[in-house]
Amino acid sequence: MAEEVSRLGERLGMFQALVENSPDAIVMTDAKGFVTYFSPGAVILSGWSVEEVLPMRADEFYAGGLEEAREVGRLLQEKGQLQNYQTSFKAKDGSLFEAYASMSMLHDADGE
Repeated sequence: MAEEVSRLGERLGMFQALVENSPDAIVMTDAKGFVTYFSPGAVILSGWSVEEVLPMRADEFYAGGLEEAREVGRLLQEKGQLQNYQTSFKAKDGSLFEAYASMSMLHDADGE
């Protein structure tokens, strides 16, 4: 049992290092669209700090605003994931940057 816990800890550390060192923007939101995780890659690409984005909703980053975020949510509900979704995101300085985003719906043990 201790060996299994140790291996799980190693794998968790490996996945954390992968996410933390990725040059890609990795963002997680809760079911209401509030940002819950903003990777270092997201900080570099957007200019926003983690502290600034954690109280924000994801629709604030889409160039298409709430309307686009709702469409993305609808597509995710329908398909479960999106690959190479072409869009523009807003950087902190107000500029837009083009991105191909891959997104997945994640659920907890209760299916939420």
